[in-house]
Amino acid sequence: MPIVDDRTRRSKYVKALPIDPFDGASLRYRADAGEYLVYSVGSNGVDDGSADTATGQPSDIVVRVRLKGSAASGAGEQH
Repeated sequence: MPIVDDRTRRSKYVKALPIDPFDGASLRYRADAGEYLVYSVGSNGVDDGSADTATGQPSDIVVRVRLKGSAASGAGEQH
């Protein structure tokens, strides 16, 4: 997923992303055709690209929104 810079994130709805309390920069935003993420670097202060650590524990704090009808939303999955 491409990382979108702060100028691209601004719109008539959001003038600027909130500040990440862990590093003082804007929260990060990533998007693709099936979902978007807004995330913080978390307590380790490192932008891990919204990835989990080698231990499987999340290192960034991530809000993931899957778009309705996308493959990422679970459409077609059996529960």
